[in-house]
Amino acid sequence: MKKTISVTLFALMSLSVLMAQNQVKPKVSNSRNIDFMVSELRSQIENKYFDKAKGRILISKLDEMLVKHLLDTSSLENAAAAITEMLRKETNDKHFNLVVLDKKQQAQQAKSQAQHVGGGISGIKVLERNIGYLKWDACIDGDYSLQKIKNALTFLENCSALIIDISDNPGGGGQSGAYFNSLLYSSTAYQKLLIKRCTGDSAWHQSEVVYNNSEYKKYHKVPIYVLISNQTASAAEYFALTVKETKRGKVLGQTSAGAGNPGFWNIFSLSESETSFYMFIPSCQITTKKGFSIEGIGVTPDIELKSSDRIKETLEYILSKGQLKKNPK
Repeated sequence: MKKTISVTLFALMSLSVLMAQNQVKPKVSNSRNIDFMVSELRSQIENKYFDKAKGRILISKLDEMLVKHLLDTSSLENAAAAITEMLRKETNDKHFNLVVLDKKQQAQQAKSQAQHVGGGISGIKVLERNIGYLKWDACIDGDYSLQKIKNALTFLENCSALIIDISDNPGGGGQSGAYFNSLLYSSTAYQKLLIKRCTGDSAWHQSEVVYNNSEYKKYHKVPIYVLISNQTASAAEYFALTVKETKRGKVLGQTSAGAGNPGFWNIFSLSESETSFYMFIPSCQITTKKGFSIEGIGVTPDIELKSSDRIKETLEYILSKGQLKKNPK
């Protein structure tokens, strides 16, 4: 009898542990998640957005959306999309973004970011007439990425012209573009083209990160062609803008995204929720010294490409102009 009781008690205890291990957290209501999302966004705008006066208007608009119950019946994704639309409409700033991700989506995003093993460089090849082609898909900061850029340019160093394809580059950090520039320009005058002012700054200051690669002269006379599209954004746009404004090369393709004001992603979630909110708040402004901003406008190409084969069309343009570097060394 005692043996039977002990076995029964053990079985009950095991079942209790198993149930506890498989217990699902109660689902957090949409209304609670939305209230939390809006509260955190208000705080981020108040503390980090570079335009304090406009920030107060945005906060008022957020409060209005809550008071009018414009977000009550929405899914979290729809609520985030409606808020993002409002922020961009009020500011004309495409960098404003609010994204909702569950755990599975967060894992997929982390995996996608880890795939940039080439430091943002996804393709290098030599085309006809010894024209170099470099596919640059992400502006990634850090010594590893900078070394990958140098390696790519070293591989193509005897090319007669260089095509840099940033048509799918959404931007990122400012280091990689600045490093690229330090290898392509014979003068440092390009460094003074862009100025920046961030939250808390009392004055404008030079935007370009400074790298001194004056000993690397292999590309100083090589014709440069930069390919852009409406997917080219942020730091990648400034790379194209610098090439265009300094007349260092030609920009070809379609007008870029116009997402210029830099900032940072911030991630928030309720402790009992498996949903996270990714918020991008512009914390800086960048313009040329003459006051031109690409925000909401983008970079207009020197040459518009119209065919589906942008590389072929670019090659035809280069060859028609007869601007290849002769006897590269």
